[in-house]
Order: sequence, then structure tokens, then C-alpha cells
Amino acid sequence: MINYDKYQEEKFKKWEDACKCCGACCGTVDGDPCLHLIKQNNGKHFCEIYNARLGMRKTRSGKIFRCVEIRDIINKHWPGSNNCVYKIF
Repeated sequence: MINYDKYQEEKFKKWEDACKCCGACCGTVDGDPCLHLIKQNNGKHFCEIYNARLGMRKTRSGKIFRCVEIRDIINKHWPGSNNCVYKIF
């Protein structure tokens, strides 16, 4: 019998691990990323408040936007979205 909780946990991990951490969905390509997006020395990005990220946030220039889960915008386009691994996942 399949343990549903374990199955969901494994699927979630696979989904999260697929991200290339390019930061495009958080504004790196358009030049005005989220204030909470941090660029690492290896060129990858991460959100410093990832587990609490959803909701109203600000970009570095002060623009207000709503941070949503990628699955909510996967059918849309944004600068750099053509390289998003989730669009081919």
C-alpha cells in the first residue's frame, strides 16, 4: 500500500529540486527583483523568506507586487520565463 504522505513529500521535493534558481520569476531578468531575493556566489538565487514569501512584497525599486506560487503563473509569461524548467516539467 502506498503511504500517501510520503508520496506527496517525495513529489514536493522533486518539484522543488527541479528549480534552477535563476531568479527570473522573482525579477532578476527585468532588473527589479524582489527585495528578498539573494544572489549567491555561484550565480544561483534564493529567497531569504521562502517559507513565508507568499503575499504582498516589494521589489528593490519599491514597487509592490503579490508573490505567488509558481504553479499559479506557469501559464503566463515574464522576462526569462522561456528558460523556466517548470514550463517543461
